[in-house]
Formats: sequence, structure tokens, C-alpha cells
Amino acid sequence: MTYRSIPFWRSDYNCSYHPDLFDATQSHTYGISFWLPITGSALYMTDEYSGRSDIMPLMLMDFFSHTHPEFSYYNEQKALMSEKYYPLDFGSFDNDKMLAMQFSTEDAQQGTALIYKREKVSDKEYTVKLNGLMGEKTYKVYDIDTPDKIYTLTGNELMNDGLTLPLPEGRKAIILMFSTEK
Repeated sequence: MTYRSIPFWRSDYNCSYHPDLFDATQSHTYGISFWLPITGSALYMTDEYSGRSDIMPLMLMDFFSHTHPEFSYYNEQKALMSEKYYPLDFGSFDNDKMLAMQFSTEDAQQGTALIYKREKVSDKEYTVKLNGLMGEKTYKVYDIDTPDKIYTLTGNELMNDGLTLPLPEGRKAIILMFSTEK
């Protein structure tokens, strides 16, 4: 029954702003995606990191988020969140650990990886290893912040060796998009 329900409001924790709200929202998405593919909560858009931390299938915005210059619906990512889910790196609720998750189409032709560098992570780079891909197929991968820089790797390379990304100072929400070559 839980799998067939659609919780429009998954937690009251998002009812008001807290200093750890965005890390908590990432952790909510990470954990609840095992059981519920479509959930929602309030969106508090204060900057790029907060907006990307709130990516979920049903983003219910507060009264002012839509006026923020960084506001975006992230439609591609939201659409993929109702299909296959793969946890990639469990950072729990600690702000000194990375948190990463992947959503892919059922046929593994395309997907997204949401990667969160939290405030106290000191690493300079991060290697993301994707899951559930077709090993012999070639995938094109790009960061939505630098769409002109495209990595071309096989599914086996992405799952076994991974893709190493540079990490900037401070917190950052990285969104990778990937698809098979046509």
C-alpha cells in the first residue's frame, strides 16, 4: 500500500526554516526513495544549493521561492525520480560527509546523479560510481553547470572506475546527467 500512495507532504520538518534544513531534505530524499518514488514537501529557495537540495518529484514552493533569480523546476531530474533509484554515497545527516544518489529510467538509457558536497567536507575531488547501467553501452555524462564538457565512458567504466569530479570550496550541489549514445 505504501508503494502505491503519493505523500504530497512527507515531513513536517519542512514547515519552517532550520539551519540544517537543506541537509535534512537531502537525507529525507535519500532515505524515502527506497520505498516511495513520488513524495513532496516545501521548497525554500534561497540559493542554488537550497534549490538543488529540494529536488523531489513534488516540489511545493513557499510563497517567495518562485521570485528567486536561481529558481528552477529541474524538470528532467524530477521526471527521473519516479523510476529506478540507486543510493550512491550515504552521508547520513553529517555535514562533513558527501551524500549522493542516482535515478535512472527502467531501461538504463538515461538518468541523473544528485551529489551533495556539504559544508564541512574538505575533499578536493569526488569519484562517483553509477549503478544499474548497461556495461557495454557507451554513455555521455555531463554536469548541468558545464554542459559543454561531456565525458564519454562505457557503463562498465562508470560503474567500476567511476568519474572523478573536482569539488569547489564550500557547499555545492552537483547534478550529473547521463544517457546512452544514440
